[in-house]
Amino acid sequence: MKTPIITKLHVPAIINAASHLKQKGQLAMSKNNLLYLDIDDTYIHKLFPLLHDYQVKMPDYFGEKSVGAHITAIYPEEGRDINKEDLSIEHNFSIKNLVFTEIGPKTYYILLVDSPSLLQLRRKYSLPDCKYAIWNEPVAQACPTCAWPILTIKITKKRGTELVCPHKPCTFSKPMDIKEAE
Repeated sequence: MKTPIITKLHVPAIINAASHLKQKGQLAMSKNNLLYLDIDDTYIHKLFPLLHDYQVKMPDYFGEKSVGAHITAIYPEEGRDINKEDLSIEHNFSIKNLVFTEIGPKTYYILLVDSPSLLQLRRKYSLPDCKYAIWNEPVAQACPTCAWPILTIKITKKRGTELVCPHKPCTFSKPMDIKEAE
């Protein structure tokens, strides 16, 4: 699998605004076994409008069964059973950079963070340090076209809700029913 090229963006207004937000969250587990740091939804509501020059659509992380603003700690496809005592623990992080990457025909904007305690958690479960991030909600399902280990749920005005492969050379996408996305 080819690693996506991640490019740093110079948007000081976003880094400045992010640095004034609460830089901590609590570990939680989604219904599809995504372990994530639940952070203040203000990260998306306040920072996303600052990307107006890039014509980016806000991700749909705020539905009834969505996780909201978050930092992924362990993906479902990494196949780890998480100890219950690791849940609900608060972790701090610091803002590093704003980056973007193109994966297939899609562009993802990502706020990179540094969190020694989340890194320690990944190492506790014998997982590698994170070197890849995605903006859309991951699904623990391999791509049927290229076998990339995850798919993501992407929502656009033009195409609606789709299950898409985030691997750059792959163009797999499949329309999703709203109930299927939940």
